[in-house]
Amino acid sequence: MPSWEPQVNNLEMNDLFPKLNRPEYPTSPEIFISSIAERMFTVAGVPSDARRKFRRLRRQADSVAVSGKGSSKVEFSWERLTSLSSDFPLKLQESGFSVPGQSRLSSLGLSDDFVSAILSGVIGTTSVKSDSFAVSPMTPSLALLQTVRGMKGTSSNFAGMFEQIWKLGGGDANESVAERWLSASSRLMEQSPQLKALDSALDSTHGFGPRTLKEKREEAGPFWAIGLENPNFISQTPMGWFNRAWTNLTNEDWIDALPPRIWTDWANSVLRTAFGMTYLWEATWYHALADAIVSGKNANSAIEQMGAVELIPWQPEDLPISLRGVKGSMDKKIRTGSEIRDVLRKYITEAGIENSSAADGFLQLRKNPNFIKKLVAAKNLPTQRHSSTVEAVSYSLNIRKEFGEGADHFGLLSLKSARFRVPDPGTEWLAAVVSLSSARPQGSINLGSLLFELNSMGLNPPNGELVGDLEKAGLARGSADSDIGLKIDTAF
Repeated sequence: MPSWEPQVNNLEMNDLFPKLNRPEYPTSPEIFISSIAERMFTVAGVPSDARRKFRRLRRQADSVAVSGKGSSKVEFSWERLTSLSSDFPLKLQESGFSVPGQSRLSSLGLSDDFVSAILSGVIGTTSVKSDSFAVSPMTPSLALLQTVRGMKGTSSNFAGMFEQIWKLGGGDANESVAERWLSASSRLMEQSPQLKALDSALDSTHGFGPRTLKEKREEAGPFWAIGLENPNFISQTPMGWFNRAWTNLTNEDWIDALPPRIWTDWANSVLRTAFGMTYLWEATWYHALADAIVSGKNANSAIEQMGAVELIPWQPEDLPISLRGVKGSMDKKIRTGSEIRDVLRKYITEAGIENSSAADGFLQLRKNPNFIKKLVAAKNLPTQRHSSTVEAVSYSLNIRKEFGEGADHFGLLSLKSARFRVPDPGTEWLAAVVSLSSARPQGSINLGSLLFELNSMGLNPPNGELVGDLEKAGLARGSADSDIGLKIDTAF
């Protein structure tokens, strides 16, 4: 039970639905920032439906992606930039790009091998089954070397979804996820002349620039009434965690403290974790509403049930792997939660009670035995629908590739025994979460503060194992009883 009084009963039935568009699976963590860059910019000569990836992983024919109006081949930016006809090497020279021991590039800058070496330094992640590498989107021009349509084959407005998550978490109405990223990337370039020169060279290369900041950008929509009326509740959700972590990461102190590549990796990590956990939270929210309706409780009880809810069971590592696997329970929760959402929306609309208070609306719904039957079935019966949402959550949280070039070090769920997904994030993920629990670098938090952030995300790892992982990462020195006052240092 929360220490504050939930406020839902007097809100409208329409307010029960968080303002979230339906998600699609992200092909790589880097796709999120590329989507944000597409939201912010247009690029001269590059159509909005361009299909671009960064680098081909295997030598094979370009894949053909079919849309409703025909088809077009996927273009690999790496191959265009390293081709004999590209003016990118010359633009590198003109931008003032330098290497150790030289103030500016000499004729060496025109070497294909040298250009390839530069581009190799910005390779991002890949997955075991992928045909390409993503680029690490450290600057706007790098982020625009790949497009959402090119990476996925279809267009998905991930950037808009993050603005919705920002608003759900109570983000500042005068700011946005995209604007904070753009401001941060500009400061990163000011701190790194080489990165600034690389961005400038790409922006002046034919076919890759110049970019222009859009004057009008899509609005994220209104704030969620339940969040506005219950700020304490919303602060302890994945959306609340995202707002704190993103605000901290994009403040000047953290930008200045982190190398550009690490800053970008942390940004990818925060975005993908927030994306997956938010949609898992949403499914759980609809289960809480269904429980309240079926049990005869009022709408306030849904918030009471959701307090610090565990979204992904994190079992002790000494249990059999079959008991630690979470994929089956996660998939069922998402599918059934989405079914509940559809049933609620349908019957609320048919009954014409969208603008009724939640208290009155619940009473009206309970009078309909067919609705109750449908709601119970939606909550309990297995279904194969809503695969898109299942894939969106899974692809966000899964570690894509554990070793080698393009390895993914910032996922949450690791594949064990070839079939079980278990919570087992790497040191890098933990270092980012710990550090961004502090508003400033070179600081420290205590275990209680870290647990608050993890619980807000919907995670509750065993304390002893968490302390052990912190010790291995060099972030904390444990105590015998793992007291919540344990001091934990930020990674930078």
